[in-house]
Amino acid sequence: MDHTIGTISQCQVVDIPRRAIDEITAHHTSIARAFWWCSLVDGAVLREWLVNMGARAPDQRIAHLLCELLMRLEAVGRVTDNSYAFPLTQTEIADTMGLSDVHVNRTLRELRALGLIHLKRRVLTILDVERMKAFCRFTPNYLHLRSTRWGDRRDLSWPGMAQEG
Repeated sequence: MDHTIGTISQCQVVDIPRRAIDEITAHHTSIARAFWWCSLVDGAVLREWLVNMGARAPDQRIAHLLCELLMRLEAVGRVTDNSYAFPLTQTEIADTMGLSDVHVNRTLRELRALGLIHLKRRVLTILDVERMKAFCRFTPNYLHLRSTRWGDRRDLSWPGMAQEG
């Protein structure tokens, strides 16, 4: 790999040899399609993050991150009343956003003062989701997730393709 991956919480990692992946994808087209789809979504996320880092003001960058986390966590059932566990430190946010710790601290205070977020005991609540989305120009379609409140539902099936059992 040309990069490293870190986690902020416990996780399980499984090493699957490349030969096994090649064999599985050769014999199971739906798995090959899923890998292909995952690659397309990764590319879309990369493009959005390039825009985030290069074209958004620091306060919008952080707000955009918070919206993206809300949407991703909501998609897997980890959000209650627009609140989710937020274990990131200000230093980790700063590293992710290309900002200083001080700038992150000021920005979080600003988002609180605007009535957009509440952060206490490592739980973040987005107080007004629509205002927050408007504030950072968040449009979730780049994530290609199905959701009932984040805009258009996306049909991830391919027309004319039989589903494998």
